[in-house]
This record gives sequence, structure tokens and C-alpha cells, in this order.
Amino acid sequence: MTERKIKIFAVLLSVTSLTAALLGACGKSGDKNADLVFKKNGKIYYRLNEGDDAYELVTDGNGETVVDENGNMLWKVTDADGNDQTHPVSFPAYINDGRTVSCQEFSITLPKGWSNTGNLKVMLRSSDGTKGIDYQLMENDDERTYKGTDVVAELEELLAPQIEEGKLVIEKEDVQIAGRDALKVTMEVTEEDGGKIFSENYYLDHPQGCMFFSCLDEDAKKPGSFDFKAILDTIDFRV
Repeated sequence: MTERKIKIFAVLLSVTSLTAALLGACGKSGDKNADLVFKKNGKIYYRLNEGDDAYELVTDGNGETVVDENGNMLWKVTDADGNDQTHPVSFPAYINDGRTVSCQEFSITLPKGWSNTGNLKVMLRSSDGTKGIDYQLMENDDERTYKGTDVVAELEELLAPQIEEGKLVIEKEDVQIAGRDALKVTMEVTEEDGGKIFSENYYLDHPQGCMFFSCLDEDAKKPGSFDFKAILDTIDFRV
């Protein structure tokens, strides 16, 4: 992502809690979870801390990590009587397994050549670095319950001056992502030289808040130049 485009979206998004979604570096960065979650002989293991013995995680018939109703992974442990027990453990930021990236809320299949470049975040990038999908869960707190429609309404209110000046156009559409209702928001930003930047944002309501997917294509000449939805439709929701 070019520095100029980062600055433009930083201005637009810094007024909301969504700032981090579009500002990630496009280069690959390390994941300190890499040694904590790993796959060996078809089984997934988890270390509670660096250097600890690894615990085998509970998986289903397809080899997918099982999670409880709160999205926690379950690891197996044998008690003093030799019986298998399971205990919940918080899902790490994500697990990379070939072309599949899993986080607490879902698993997604990457297109050929794409990779997850985030450092403790789900930040998907095309091989040429021009296209990206960033994800975050905006969690409810004591002061705010996040809903997609409310977040977008707040965004429109805060960015009203840019909208009135014609520097920003926001369009909304009800869609479905992998079978779940979603709000699609297309943003068109006009640069000072008249150039255009297009971003697609998808908001899915979640029991704990709002799932937010931000999609950006540097090469786009018009909205919808790249089919981000086709990638998002590969999502397998975990909770």
C-alpha cells in the first residue's frame, strides 16, 4: 500500500475505532504464535508458553480445531486416573495451515498466491501486495454495543464534511457473506489530484460485537474491480 493512500485512509478512519484495519504494512511480519500452535502428523498442538510441553488440541473429523460456545479451543489432558479430559484455552490470534487461516470467529480459504501477513492479526494480502483484506472484531464493552449499521451511521456523521465536499462517497448495500447477513459499504475517496481510491467494507453482527472486514485494491479504477466477496464467501464460521 502506498504511503499516500495510507495517509488518506488514516485521516478518514482515525476518527473511529477502525484505524488499524487499513494501516497494516503489506510486507510479511513474524507471528510469535508460530511456535505455540503447530501441526504435526495431522494433529494440531498448542503450547501454553514458549518451551512448555505441547498439548494436543481436540479436532473434528475434518481435522478442524474444535471450539466451545465461547470460541475457546479445547486441549486434551490425561488425569491421574488415566482418563482423557479437555480444558478450554483462548484461541490464538490465528492459525496458518496451508491455504487456510483460522481465527477465533472463523476459518477462511486463501486464493492461490495470497498469504496472511499480519502480526497477531488476520491481514490477507495478494502476492503482488496490491490487494488486501484486513479483519478485526469490534467487541462490545460497558459503554458501547457495536452493530454494523450503527458503526456506519457514526462514520457518516463524523465524515460529513468530506462527504459534503464531494471528497468521499459512501454507498451501502445489504448482502450475505458465507450465508450470514452483512452490510457492504463502498467508500470512494477523491484525492487532491482527482485520483480515486475505492474500499469495500463488510460488517457482520456478532454476539460479542461486530465483525469488520476491510478490503482495498490499489489498482481499482471503479468500485467492484476485484471480487473480494468471493474470497469472503469461503469463510467457515466457527462461532
